[in-house]
Amino acid sequence: MGGWRLLLGPCDGSGAERVEEDDRYGRGRAWEDMMRACRSGNVHTVLSLLERAAVRRRLNERDVRGRTALMVAARHGHAQVCRCLLTFAANGVRVNARNSLRDAPDAGMTALMYAARRGHVETVDALLEAHAKVNVAKHNGATALMFAAQCGSAPVVQRLLQHGGSDVNARSRDGWTALLVASLAGDATVTHLLLQAGADVNATRPDGVCAVHLAAMCGHIDLLRLLLRHGADVQRRQERGATPLMLAAQAGHTEACQLLIDAGAAPDECADDGATPLMAAALQGYLHTCAALCKAGAKVDASASDGETALFAAVLRNRVDVVRFLVEFGAKLEAVNGRGHTPLMWAAWYGQATALEALLQAGADGSAADPQGNTALHWAARAGHQPCVELLLNHCSSVGECSALLQRRNAHGQTAVEVGCACHHPECVSTLLLYASKAGVRGDNESLAAAEAIELKWAGALPMTAVAVELPMPPVDAPAM
Repeated sequence: MGGWRLLLGPCDGSGAERVEEDDRYGRGRAWEDMMRACRSGNVHTVLSLLERAAVRRRLNERDVRGRTALMVAARHGHAQVCRCLLTFAANGVRVNARNSLRDAPDAGMTALMYAARRGHVETVDALLEAHAKVNVAKHNGATALMFAAQCGSAPVVQRLLQHGGSDVNARSRDGWTALLVASLAGDATVTHLLLQAGADVNATRPDGVCAVHLAAMCGHIDLLRLLLRHGADVQRRQERGATPLMLAAQAGHTEACQLLIDAGAAPDECADDGATPLMAAALQGYLHTCAALCKAGAKVDASASDGETALFAAVLRNRVDVVRFLVEFGAKLEAVNGRGHTPLMWAAWYGQATALEALLQAGADGSAADPQGNTALHWAARAGHQPCVELLLNHCSSVGECSALLQRRNAHGQTAVEVGCACHHPECVSTLLLYASKAGVRGDNESLAAAEAIELKWAGALPMTAVAVELPMPPVDAPAM
């Protein structure tokens, strides 16, 4: 720093001449010029302005964003400007001054934090030489080391750690450490430096999230290997019981799943609600992840606390490839959840026609009923999914089977036609009546006659008063989610 020592004021030492010069120049204008020079990195202008007493007296004043000249120069990475300003530390330049704004994102920031956040290595060096405090935290508890980890600047992280006294396990108010920040960013180099400096590999936030969760969720393979080598706990659970394997499966990171399983993670480990990694992967449609989990020993028919299996999850989002894979791997087509619904009923209720077709082709029983006597056809008619209604009726192997399905009544005495009428789904009712006619059911049932009258009313062929009675709304419950 010695090379940056400056001569202050005129050589003849005349204070009167300095005051007169400052007054002519204008104190406000000089300070504004200084802030602009710090922002642009104009060293010549900074040196010139520092010769003015009025400017030197205002070096610790703040702009409208709460920043001093040193903070502005550090934020933009102008190391030479910072050294010029720090030369006047003996005259009151505060290297550890904080941003003065309240309730703002930069509240409590220091010049070192600004430099570390953008990875300005030379500027960090200059500030550390001027005895900037490494462990000073902004209002939310974040430190310069956390900012350096966030931007992935390994040289800045290394300098902060080598400076001595840096708390590698310091926490922000919401529980973040520098290691957690680096893990979220997926920076294996920075993480390695932190671990070498003694960072706790299993440090957790209040919600139970630790570094291995973040690496698994984001699919950072190199980082995950590094954490596992340093003893990361693969069974560590976060809120609601999610493990690293669950998060990796949910995001479709097949290689991360395999790494965790090889490190001791159980393929069938459950979250608090009983959901397994296979269910999470099936819900999102990650076929290769599902295959890897099943190959590692995951139970294809493991059920959550609500009784739903991975096949239910795949049907819910119409993941047809996953549906076919699970069926081929041995998933039970007639599995029932806690409310007695089968995957085929879910496909009918949610209108997932392609998944429904895949289940029917695999041999799912279209005549199976839930505890209230509702078949998949009842559910499709209630929800108004005409393609599903047509698929279910087309799949019948004989006219007799189609006739029986159309006349099947639930616990409330309603056929699918009556359910469709009560729920006001004209297209479904028309399809049901068409198939009833083909099956020879037309005219054999009073409900069909009423349905025909309602269909004509919808079509405008009959006045509203021509229909003597409306069929009641079926008192059936939708599948629980």
